[in-house]
Amino acid sequence: MPEKNKSYNSKNYLRGCDFLCYYWDIIDDDSPFHSHLDYYEFIITIDSVFHHNNGITEIIPPNNILFVRPKDYHALTKFNNNSVKVLYLGIVESAIEDTFNFIGDNNFKNLLLTHNTTPHIQLSNSELEKTLQIIKPLINPQYSSFNNSCYYKFTLIKLFEYFYKNFNNADTPIPNWLHEICVKMHLVENFSQGFSKMVELSNCSRGHLCRCMKKYYNTNPTDYINDIRLSYIANQLTVSNQSIAQICFEAGFNNVGYMYRLFKEKYGITPSKYKRTNAIKHVVKIHPH
Repeated sequence: MPEKNKSYNSKNYLRGCDFLCYYWDIIDDDSPFHSHLDYYEFIITIDSVFHHNNGITEIIPPNNILFVRPKDYHALTKFNNNSVKVLYLGIVESAIEDTFNFIGDNNFKNLLLTHNTTPHIQLSNSELEKTLQIIKPLINPQYSSFNNSCYYKFTLIKLFEYFYKNFNNADTPIPNWLHEICVKMHLVENFSQGFSKMVELSNCSRGHLCRCMKKYYNTNPTDYINDIRLSYIANQLTVSNQSIAQICFEAGFNNVGYMYRLFKEKYGITPSKYKRTNAIKHVVKIHPH
């Protein structure tokens, strides 16, 4: 579990800027419990992760965006003891308030700010890719200060657009049975067996399971399981001496070429290149200028 209580303020954390965007790999140490005194944070999960907030622990799957508010007392920990990659975007309070004013929907604002847990939404693979492309200029230190100021405001509107479409209508909580099944599907003995295992665990029809996954997770079972498999493969590539084909079959894929295509769509590089470049992982923080 995370240790020590910390509070971060924008002056120290954001280095005096209006925003800060960087990737972080959780490898050996979990993040400490902390709160943000005067800034908000978007967290985009590339891999599954435990999120602890205000006494509640949730498994956050890949392709999620969390909206962390100053009042949230939270921490991230590794899921299944795997390494985890997330993307952080810290934003000063005034910029968030300006964006809410621009949107002009107080009900939406109150829903996000008063929700009992950290608001988060599930993106499809294509939505995640679009989002990462939008955010990419913010982690480019060559971007000018003027363009940064304009561009991060545009980025905020796009991020809130996802929340407006998905979280705004998410008053109905995820059913316990579905949440429990999704947790179980993160175990290698389950996700390696694929959709048929998920149907077996759910004790419901394939059609009903598909409809529920779309309604509550904004995805389908196959994409959900493949995301878990790809996260598992990415982790194994950095810690295992097994061949790529062995890891592929262990995760449940029957076709190495198909896995290669999905892996490159998710991570932007082939598994072999990922293995070479991520054999030793490290934290990379890129501060805007």
